This record gives sequence, structure tokens and C-alpha cells, in this order.
Amino acid sequence: MRQTLRTVALLLLAGGVLAGQSASPPAQGQGQPPVTFKVEVNYVEIDAVVTDAQGKFVTDLTKDDFQITEGGAAQAITAFSRVEVPIERADPPLFRRAVVEPDVRSNRDAFNGRVLLIVMDDLQTDFRRTSRVQAAARQFIRRYVGANDMVAIVTTGGGTAAAQEFTVSQARLIAAVDKFMGQKSTRDTLDMERVMKARNTYETLRGVSIEGTVEITEDPDVLWSVGVDVWERYNGPYSDEVKPFVEFMLVKRSVVRVKVDRIRSWDHRKLNMPATELGGTTAEFLPRA
Repeated sequence: MRQTLRTVALLLLAGGVLAGQSASPPAQGQGQPPVTFKVEVNYVEIDAVVTDAQGKFVTDLTKDDFQITEGGAAQAITAFSRVEVPIERADPPLFRRAVVEPDVRSNRDAFNGRVLLIVMDDLQTDFRRTSRVQAAARQFIRRYVGANDMVAIVTTGGGTAAAQEFTVSQARLIAAVDKFMGQKSTRDTLDMERVMKARNTYETLRGVSIEGTVEITEDPDVLWSVGVDVWERYNGPYSDEVKPFVEFMLVKRSVVRVKVDRIRSWDHRKLNMPATELGGTTAEFLPRA
């Protein structure tokens, strides 16, 4: 019995030694680099919006209803999914056309709407077309912006009066639109540029100095008269159509009149001085005679 146990122990020990030797990796394979494979995949994602003749979304389409070509060759559609963004419509109370917005809002629920940015180009909008642009923007907000959409308004001129940060309040958006005003002038804007460029050197300086007593008035009749004169000076003849724009222009304005005591003007071109050689870092951008 002792001899049998001793033989089993020797066999187990020998097996352990053999297992330990076979587990160690071969020495010659340690310096080999790992095997890598390079695979190129061309993946193009295309967003599509399909509407019917009434402008309603078509939601029962599959990938078999679409065809994609590139250079005249048909491309296979490997993945197709329909994205549905819920658009909530506010329900106004009875006998009221406008929605009563809540005074308190919560961020407890996850945002599930759209993020929209409205850009209003005041730099390229004629002042007389302001009301049309406002009407188009108000119509878009009331018709297409949902109650769960986050919307912001910016202007190309960079002003903050007609701008609105992201909000879900249609009342705030419309209030910002009501402050929008076109800034494009109908006059030749190069006139002021020509005047500034005419004052390059000493012998070409021209100017006027007015000395007198300043009178400030806020009389409504005087203010309105000056406002109409300014409007006609920069935009054209006054009419009842542009009355709201003149009223908006005169908000928080005062009239400053100068009772002239003395006027002095100068024109160095009459001195017949020799031309001064242009110099400095901006000389290359100035016109030369």
C-alpha cells in the first residue's frame, strides 16, 4: 500500500513539472510584432425630410422608397431609421387666442424638442421693409415653433435689442422680433468713405467749426418735426406708412439745437502747398494722386 501511494505521488510531481514547462511560451516568439489588419469603410450619413403637398410629414416610408446615386451609379442603403421629434402644440384657454405661459418652469423632465436659431439680417434689410420682416418672423414662430422647442434669435448687426437667448417662450421671441429694425441705408454709403479718405495729409485737410449756444428741447411737436426731417434726409419722402418707424426712432430722444454765433471753415487745398509723401503702416491702403 505504501509503495502504491509513493508511486502516485511521484507521478503527480512529474506531471506538475511537465505542465509548468509546457506553459512557458517559446523564447523565439517574444520579439515578433502583433498582427494587425487594416480595413477601410466608406460611410455617408444623409438626413432627409419628406413632406406632402400640404406640408405634413410623411412617416410611413422605408428604405425601399429611397434611391441614392453618386456619379450616376446607384449606392446601397445599409442602414435606415426614422427619427421622430415630437412637436407639442400649446392649447390656449377658452375665449383667448394667445397662450397663457406659466410663471414657473421646471427642468425635471428631459428635453425632447428641437433647437432652432433664427438669424435676422438687419444689416441688409432696408429700414422701410422692417415691418414685412417682422411679420414673417412672427408668422414662423406662431406657426412652426412648438411648445417644447428651444429657440434663440440673433442679428447680423450684433445688436442685443432684437436678440433673444434660447427660450421656450413665444412671447419673449415675438417681443424680440418687435424690436428688430433694418439698418441698410438707401443712400450711397461711399460718400462718408470718400470724405474720410480725403483727409490724408495736411495740405488736403478740410473742415468746419460751429460756435454757439446749445438748446435742448423735448417738446413733442418739435421732436416730431425733426424726426420727419431726419427720416427724409436719409431714407426718402415721409408717408403714413413709415410713421411707426419714425415713432420708434424718436423713443427716448431729445432735440439739440445750436444758436450759431460764429462759423469757421478751412480748406488747406487753397494754400497750394506741395504734396506730402504718404508714410506709415497704412500708407499703402490710401489713394494716391
